[in-house]
Amino acid sequence: MKAALLPLIILLLLSAACHKNEKPAIPENHYGEIFSVSFMLDNTQVGKAYSADKINSIQGYTDDQGNGNYYFGGGPAYALDNQGLLQIQLGSAYGPVTTKWDSAFASFVQLCAPGSKIYDVIKWVGQRQMNRVELTYKDPAGDLWSTTKIDATVNPPKLASPPAQQNGSSFIITYEKQVSLDNTKNNAVIIKGTFNCILYKYNTYEQKQITKGTFTGIFAVI
Repeated sequence: MKAALLPLIILLLLSAACHKNEKPAIPENHYGEIFSVSFMLDNTQVGKAYSADKINSIQGYTDDQGNGNYYFGGGPAYALDNQGLLQIQLGSAYGPVTTKWDSAFASFVQLCAPGSKIYDVIKWVGQRQMNRVELTYKDPAGDLWSTTKIDATVNPPKLASPPAQQNGSSFIITYEKQVSLDNTKNNAVIIKGTFNCILYKYNTYEQKQITKGTFTGIFAVI
């Protein structure tokens, strides 16, 4: 009888151990090991040299709809091996306090959940819809490209007309895991995904094609 119980006890102990490590802490000096991105840019392979931003740049939006919520968007930037820079921004999480990202954590986790995201503007317009994504690429010459068509000849920049077309493009999150950063209570998730899209050069709207994109990054509410 005692021998028969042993496998069950071991199974319960293993289950408890897995549950305990469900939200592991990541030391700051290991952040860079998590970031990776790879894609084809007009049929040329591009990859990540290192993360240009240890975690991400989160921007907050003011409440202009009178619904008591403040909206947040952001994501990691990757320094690329062709000397370019790629930033992935997700939007929007929302919470009741403009300066406390953790007030938006529940919707933030939902925003990063596996599934398809819609290409839309985030960087220059306060996006209030969930499940949006925008990619910004700085090429080696310093010129900016985006999945959104941007007119930067005016200040502040505005959306160009007609808007960007992303027919046949996709951005899909395939994995999400909650973690804490550097043994703190900061809320973060590691996410992985795939993407392909059309990039439009600021002002002139020349196009580049991204295909076979994959990424891993830390998205954090800090």
